[in-house]
Amino acid sequence: MIPCIIDMETGDPDDFFNMVFLVCHPEIDIQCITIAPGSKSQIAFVKCFLSELVVECKKQEADLESGLDMNSIIERLSKIKVGAFNPHHKKDCLSGFLAKLYPNYVKFMEEEESIGDGLGYDLMSECWRVHGTKLLFVTGAPLSNLGTFIKNNQDEFNEEEKRIGLCVIQGGYAGPNVVPEPFRLKKFKNEEMVSTYNFGGNVPAAKMVLNSKWIDRRILVSKNVCHGVIYGPKRHTSLESQIEKYSNLKNKTPSQVLALIGLRIIYRGMAKYLEKNAEGKKFHDVLAGAVAIKTSICQFKRVEVIESKNKWGSKESLDSNTFISISANQDAFFSLLEMQDYFQNDENLSDTANLLNEEK
Repeated sequence: MIPCIIDMETGDPDDFFNMVFLVCHPEIDIQCITIAPGSKSQIAFVKCFLSELVVECKKQEADLESGLDMNSIIERLSKIKVGAFNPHHKKDCLSGFLAKLYPNYVKFMEEEESIGDGLGYDLMSECWRVHGTKLLFVTGAPLSNLGTFIKNNQDEFNEEEKRIGLCVIQGGYAGPNVVPEPFRLKKFKNEEMVSTYNFGGNVPAAKMVLNSKWIDRRILVSKNVCHGVIYGPKRHTSLESQIEKYSNLKNKTPSQVLALIGLRIIYRGMAKYLEKNAEGKKFHDVLAGAVAIKTSICQFKRVEVIESKNKWGSKESLDSNTFISISANQDAFFSLLEMQDYFQNDENLSDTANLLNEEK
């Protein structure tokens, strides 16, 4: 399994769906979840989700007659730490949609653990010291935690082993100067630079991450691609069909049981979302999560990120270690989201481990 950190926010529901996807994925071993800004409501929400996920795993274990042992899964989930960039942030920063999905989060706000297990960037440091370049970072928020982690460890990084391996970042933008005409979205047809929430939310932190020489590879799942990836009624029906098929499988492994729980959570959440948003939901962060597992879902170009007056763009580069998405294979993405191959084969299908094992 790949040790991984999720850095997220909770204003957009697809951050939640990405968290569910990665936490429940058979190949990903979540070490901690860091949140920006990290209000008590946000921390309590993530803690509540993890707690209820453990309860569901125990229920599955009790309901199945095959002697299924979920202890290793439950132990792993119970060890996931949750940290905030700013635990004293005054605004909730939790969407009403997510609050309704997990109403019990308010109980966690009354407990001491609503402040989390530490500062997000400190938890990143702890995990990095254990896993080094094998640690995968997946970000879907302003880069406050990751940028501060890099800033605080400048004296510890070096050219040999003490580096950061792979960062998959939902953010950035590639315009027509980088993206071939067939792949361009109409809404960005003539735009070479645009504002982007995750970079603009903390510009100094974004520049710290994008310019750091201590990151071996940055993969940007960018606005010009993810705005065209939509989970709508057709995809919802497909997921429902897959869940029914997986539910009828005999002798599922513990990892498959957890994956099925995750798919059911995504299905139930999107069923609620589609009730009021029939056109569907852009899956920005879930696409980034999927790319973190299988980079071949997207096509990329090697670029240098450019910024002017908080508008962001890209220009092609010959020697950068930053790669930005220019297109996505949507069928491959949704197949991975539905975990089709894992239920057919139950084997390692990720290509990310190869990137993490590459010589720098």
